[in-house]
Amino acid sequence: MKIRRTVIALLLGWTWQGLAEESRPNIIFIFADDQRHDTVGYAGHPIVKTPTIDRLAASGVRFDNMFVTRSTCWASRTTILTGLTSRSAVEPDGSDRVRPGALTALFPDQLRNGGYRTGLFGKWHAKMPNDFRPEEHFDEYEKIFRNPYFKTMPDGSTRHTTELIGDRGIEFLRTQRGDDRPFCLNLWFNAGHAEDKDRVPGTGHYPWPKAMDGKYD
Repeated sequence: MKIRRTVIALLLGWTWQGLAEESRPNIIFIFADDQRHDTVGYAGHPIVKTPTIDRLAASGVRFDNMFVTRSTCWASRTTILTGLTSRSAVEPDGSDRVRPGALTALFPDQLRNGGYRTGLFGKWHAKMPNDFRPEEHFDEYEKIFRNPYFKTMPDGSTRHTTELIGDRGIEFLRTQRGDDRPFCLNLWFNAGHAEDKDRVPGTGHYPWPKAMDGKYD
């Protein structure tokens, strides 16, 4: 598993050291939560329609033979942030809390050291040491969590967290204009994680944005 972390470090190093300054790619990292691998259109799902994601899959790279060692949300986030599996990253006491020694090469820190502007909006839920502050590892950071999914806006209306995360991402891209740095934008969505304590369809257990009303009737 140490090889995996080395590969990540080498790729990041190559990105900003082996390429010309103007050639470093911008990165938009979209992270779905609690979603089966086949609940997207390009995977052949007979009901779910995901045309935008389908276009990304068609024009990019799709990995068909992927595995995880632990299919829980915080374990996946920890692995992505540290480049380590849970066995190597967390304390061996069953708490799932990340060891301080595993925080020395977080990918947003690597990118910032390489001149990237970084942002993360959405679900965090990585079990870090008590003194860890995620906002210190991104140029822009906002935790947008469920409980509840619908947030009340200043005008009294409500907006789904999926929409809010998208709003923050759009604003991040707008403010990128005039900034010569490459960027890494992380949009870490909550849906389709169930709202565990509320089981009213459409408003509670699996609430959806109002824009999707009637989509699958």
